[in-house]
Amino acid sequence: TGGTIKWSDGQTGSVVSVTVTETNKEFYAICIPASGTACGSGRSNVINVRVTTLPKPTVICSTDEVCPGESVTLIVQNCTGTPKWSTGETTTSIVVSPTVTTSYSVFCEQGACRSESSQQYTITVKPVAVPTITASATVVQPGQSVTLTATGCNGEV
Repeated sequence: TGGTIKWSDGQTGSVVSVTVTETNKEFYAICIPASGTACGSGRSNVINVRVTTLPKPTVICSTDEVCPGESVTLIVQNCTGTPKWSTGETTTSIVVSPTVTTSYSVFCEQGACRSESSQQYTITVKPVAVPTITASATVVQPGQSVTLTATGCNGEV
């Protein structure tokens, strides 16, 4: 009685709160007497706290390039628990329709544990070429023909 309890992480007191990490997961206590002449106790029993890390999820998709207005499905793999997408959704797959190039990521939660966030998965929205048209004439008599030409499109015009 009248001594101090000292914990393996340096804290003192009969009740302490510890932050558990991969390297700080084993805890014990010793009693240090109040008087300088008395001997301290040996180590208490050791408590080992198991540290569980969740795997880092991966985002997969069939493409990383879409045209404006197109939809694409992103799927999370290697997710333990509930996925939490950067869009706020909490399902194993999400459908996105970006109008500009956009990056997406996901992390997973199980109980109090949270995984690292996945790498950003970027969907590039391909710019759509706007055709330029020209006319062989802009003033004609009724019934005359005008040749219209479109250029600047990728693919067929």
